Amino acid sequence: MKNFSKVLGIIALAAVIGFSMVSCSGGGGGDGGPKYTSVKSTGGTGGIDVYELNIGSKEGDSYTLIIYLLASDATKVSTGKITAVDGDVYNLGTFRVTITGKQLLEITGAIPIDGGGIQTAPGPVSPVTKGGDKKLDGTYVKGGETVKFSGSSFSYTSDEGKFPGTALYDDTSLVTRGSYRGETWVVGGTYTIKADGTINFKGFNTSGYNGDWVKQ
Repeated sequence: MKNFSKVLGIIALAAVIGFSMVSCSGGGGGDGGPKYTSVKSTGGTGGIDVYELNIGSKEGDSYTLIIYLLASDATKVSTGKITAVDGDVYNLGTFRVTITGKQLLEITGAIPIDGGGIQTAPGPVSPVTKGGDKKLDGTYVKGGETVKFSGSSFSYTSDEGKFPGTALYDDTSLVTRGSYRGETWVVGGTYTIKADGTINFKGFNTSGYNGDWVKQ
């Protein structure tokens, strides 16, 4: 896939560091992946920013927030401790997250980035959790590339190799993630299903995803 290797290189180090810190401190997803995944639209291009959060449940527990920003093609990591919990709102120092019904719904405040810098929080975000939905099940091709969905499982195959992973999506947004040769990758964007079953991907942070994929 065009630019796929670039995506791997950009996000691998931050993601591996972030998830390693979670695994040491607790509060992570059961499979080593994110406990919560939410997205924020970047505008009319169909693109999305992706927010993956691992967090404990009480004051003093650790959190790791990994942010994949489409426009700047950047990955940012914030780690720290829960300073207070008030119902569904978790205070993380200079910013807060709202988690309701196992869904990350809002991020507010100023997010401190590991290594320096501040990221403005996105405000309301849309949770992406329906990876077991069957409507995307099937195999799709575009040029010499293939993507396959089976419940929450996903794979992409090209001359660069096969990239297995997981798929989370709602009615419009899609986030695929996995690992390849020890590197974690995350690709997110929006999709539409046409009447003939063709899927159109738009706004993904690796250009090879974008366009029409024909169902086999």
